[in-house]
Amino acid sequence: MGSAHEHGVRPMTKVALAITEAPTLRATTTSSSLTVTIGEVAGATGYEINWSGSDEWLPITERVFTHSSLAPGSQYTLRARARNSAGTGLPSGYMSWWTSTTPPTGQAYEDTTFRSVRRVFRRARRVFAGWRRKDSFDAATLGDYDSDKVAGYYEIYRRFLEPLRWKRIYLMEIGIHRCGSLAFWRDYLPLAKIAGVDVQIPEETARQFPGEDGVRCFEGNQTDCRFLSRVAEETAKNGFDVVIDDACHFGVESKVSFWHLFDHHLKPGGLYFIEDWGTGYWDDWSDGKSMDLEEHTRTPSSLASHTHGMVGFIKQLIDEQGAKDATRKRLHGAPERKSKFRSTSIFPGVVVIEKA
Repeated sequence: MGSAHEHGVRPMTKVALAITEAPTLRATTTSSSLTVTIGEVAGATGYEINWSGSDEWLPITERVFTHSSLAPGSQYTLRARARNSAGTGLPSGYMSWWTSTTPPTGQAYEDTTFRSVRRVFRRARRVFAGWRRKDSFDAATLGDYDSDKVAGYYEIYRRFLEPLRWKRIYLMEIGIHRCGSLAFWRDYLPLAKIAGVDVQIPEETARQFPGEDGVRCFEGNQTDCRFLSRVAEETAKNGFDVVIDDACHFGVESKVSFWHLFDHHLKPGGLYFIEDWGTGYWDDWSDGKSMDLEEHTRTPSSLASHTHGMVGFIKQLIDEQGAKDATRKRLHGAPERKSKFRSTSIFPGVVVIEKA
């Protein structure tokens, strides 16, 4: 038999698929070196790293590499992404590690002690500043921060978070934009540990929140469940008390992150805030659609419901709130389970779920 070329048949070319996954990062340090391991990404033929403070992505040949001749007691921050012939994938969030020191001798020990004292001082300063402003946080306060949150949302948050102000809680916010809201949560909840997530975090933001003030930023996609679990593992191993979704405001994407975080990383009794659910009513929102609200009153025999985008997602959450009746199926039927929700509170622009 002849070859494929002899028979006029063109051999098939294998086309690489685009990479949609961000790699994980872990590292070990000594006093003078940093050894980083990049998690394997399916379909990747290579990887690149980007050091904090640099715009350059550097190709690396191995997933495990060592950076040597470093200063003891120093911080090193980088991120990574996978690549193949189709291009590069999503970058991981910036991760920071400190080279170790050898106490109690030398300047390295002094530097470590200074950093510890500085962290204690910064936390004490946050608590004192919060106490001084304990009665001055109102809707107008949001204007002091570079936040795009609707001012009216503040009273909703205050209703639920005021009892938590002076407690050691763990909070995650997805969709931090210019990070003004992170600064607000830092000041309003001075004892909290806060994780901020966005698909792209500006370098100046990473420098603003280096992790020493109870606030850390992570770069990744809200639909990447492995990424969300990594953030939870690094910042709230026992679960978050509060999760805020102020990200893309698309129904399917918000549903993915909600159920993953709710089921796996939100504590019992924890609060999950979903912002801007009304985008599902807008024609100029990609998964939204306008409706004739008066039609409901003109045709009382019809109980048709609007199910587009975030509106459809929220109505699915209402079904979960009614799980006890939804799973009994008949008047005298036995419920198969209770709801996973203790309560669902719906406000203009914000829905608050309390986990049972």
